[in-house]
Amino acid sequence: MNNGPVACFVAWLLDSLSEPRLRTSAYLQPGLYIAEISENGYLGRVLYKIKGKQP
Repeated sequence: MNNGPVACFVAWLLDSLSEPRLRTSAYLQPGLYIAEISENGYLGRVLYKIKGKQP
């Protein structure tokens, strides 16, 4: 795994999630959010908003 800031964030995120949350199907919209996927296959609630760099 790369040792950059993204890798550090991913490691922190995986360490901080509970086991049931790790089993939740999710979709990553790069630069915007990570959203839950419902049992019907639709995007559900936003789990995490991804903040971009401020200019």
